Amino acid sequence: MFDLQIRPAGRNCALTGEAFEHGEGVVSYLLPGKGEYVRIDVAARVAGSFTPPEIPVCRWNWEFRTPEDPAREAARSALAQSDELFLALCNADARDDPPQVLEERAALRHLLGLMLQRKRLLKPLAGGGDRFLHVASNQEVQVPPVKMTPQLLQKVAAQMNHWKAEG
Repeated sequence: MFDLQIRPAGRNCALTGEAFEHGEGVVSYLLPGKGEYVRIDVAARVAGSFTPPEIPVCRWNWEFRTPEDPAREAARSALAQSDELFLALCNADARDDPPQVLEERAALRHLLGLMLQRKRLLKPLAGGGDRFLHVASNQEVQVPPVKMTPQLLQKVAAQMNHWKAEG
């Protein structure tokens, strides 16, 4: 089987040796090499004076982001928490719960299921319907459709705001 190896993004400009700053434009070149491709990352501000040693296979522009980017980490954390909440809702024991709680739980599961499907953490199973595969756990889950009424959405929003305030 063919296995393509490309070095991950560099943290320094190949031309100047300077570290990339958060939000700085970077131009990357993919060059043919012996048995693998060579990636060269150059700061966009000096890319005009860079001449690749060979004809690039491709060239692309992107913006450097530090791994410590608080917004990125917050988004990643929120997605992980949503994923955990979704599985908890799917695996909740509902034997003694009143109908109101069951309705809210189903609405939350439905909304989180839509989001996780969009993020490709849930995949529909063959045959369609309400059965999905939770990719990370390889668990089959059921997300029945829910009739979203304004009152139900208000209850769910209030509950989510309460959880957000708790922290």
